[in-house]
Amino acid sequence: MGSRAKKQHLHADGGKPMITWIRKLLGKEPSFEQSPPMPREPQDHSSHDSAQQTGVAGPEADLPVPEEWRPLLTEMEQSSGHFFVTGQAGTGKSTLIGLFRRLTGKNVVVVAPTGLAAITAQGVTIHSLTRFPPTVITRDSVGEITEKHLIRAIDTIIVDEVSQVRCDLLDGLDHFMRRNGRDKELPFGGVQVILVGDPCQLPPVVSDGERQSLERAGYPGPFYFWNSSVYGEINPRRLELKTRFRQAEQDFLDLLGCIRTNDVHTGKLDLLQQCMADTDFDPFFRPFHTMLTWRGDEAGYYNNREFYRLPGPRQEYRAKRTGSALNINNPEYNFPCEENLLLRVGARVICCRDISAELLNGTMGTVVELEDEAVLIRADDGRSLRVLPAVWELITYSYSRETGKIESTVTGTIEQIPLRHAWALSIHKAQGVTLDQVHIDLSDAAFPPGQAYIALSRCRSFAGTKLKTKFFNLDPGDVMVDGDIVEFMSSLS
Repeated sequence: MGSRAKKQHLHADGGKPMITWIRKLLGKEPSFEQSPPMPREPQDHSSHDSAQQTGVAGPEADLPVPEEWRPLLTEMEQSSGHFFVTGQAGTGKSTLIGLFRRLTGKNVVVVAPTGLAAITAQGVTIHSLTRFPPTVITRDSVGEITEKHLIRAIDTIIVDEVSQVRCDLLDGLDHFMRRNGRDKELPFGGVQVILVGDPCQLPPVVSDGERQSLERAGYPGPFYFWNSSVYGEINPRRLELKTRFRQAEQDFLDLLGCIRTNDVHTGKLDLLQQCMADTDFDPFFRPFHTMLTWRGDEAGYYNNREFYRLPGPRQEYRAKRTGSALNINNPEYNFPCEENLLLRVGARVICCRDISAELLNGTMGTVVELEDEAVLIRADDGRSLRVLPAVWELITYSYSRETGKIESTVTGTIEQIPLRHAWALSIHKAQGVTLDQVHIDLSDAAFPPGQAYIALSRCRSFAGTKLKTKFFNLDPGDVMVDGDIVEFMSSLS
């Protein structure tokens, strides 16, 4: 795909027709007796050597709009108030926001705390929008920009993956919008803000030096987004999603719900105790169990070890970058895919993007054939899939004076086979997926206290989960969530 800029209007023509469509979608008008399916791009179902062919696309599943989403979409559209959209893993937070973005009559900008999260959310980083330096943000960090048309045209800012947003960064966004937006006296300059994420998922990264700077700046910690000054000022309305689309085993879901509230008495732990792995358990032999690690380098060690044990020739697939993607530093951490993907027949792989109804983010399989521009895999459920390169787009926002709309312009692309090694995955690389067979080593000193829930939320069932702890018997402390998170979530109830 070339680097030619592509623009997309982010404001519905006229506003009213789009509102009417939303009302129909939400059942406010009688023209729909049932929920319409979510919009979906056409699929290429052509075959290749009896394999299902999946290529460059980014569709969402043909799922009916859940009943609980209807009033939420209506409220976000018709209100200028602030919202916190949350829910456990697999409840469709990103899909809900994607639907809102497509249907809204508002000028919407999506921001995220990291480059990887921004690419995944089809938005920009908070630092990119605000031009903040890569340091702890104070009022002195917030500058006044000369070209304010874009900022003053914004109706709604969606902050995705808000669990990873530090308190100073959210306050910094508030100061920036007040200084450069419509109204200096109102939070975020009078713009609607929708925070999206699960506080029990990945926390903000805070180095020792940043911790000291944050304390000097008046943040005593912990440094979660809700400890920002502006959060208490806007007091967003919580919209919690309940319907689960990924995990299926109800007993396992119930246990995850108990862990989220630290309700992990002995009876609940007995359910997890059955997941304890034998001392001689090896996740790298059939049936394969993907090892979840906290550190990316540890996952890389296991993946490289298993890869180089495989016989036969290897093939390298190099990512193709254009435009602003050429400027991405540390691709290992900031790419949504592998920069250089090494594969052999027999390699365990996982798809790292939703491509089609047949090939989703989290689809696991084994490589059976390597081609110059494609990879044939045997999915764990027995299907043969031919995987073609996918394209990720980097965007920027601009304001059109002619239309009064905010436009999304593609500034760069990354094209790569959407697969990565899957003998082991870091918690970060497993974001947004649910795995059938998982091994979690809670005895690893690198696993931070209070973060076991993040790993367990990537699992589908008791039967497919294997645990290792320092002692064979589980202790409540092995799985408890950070008490500050539990207290915050309780305060919202």
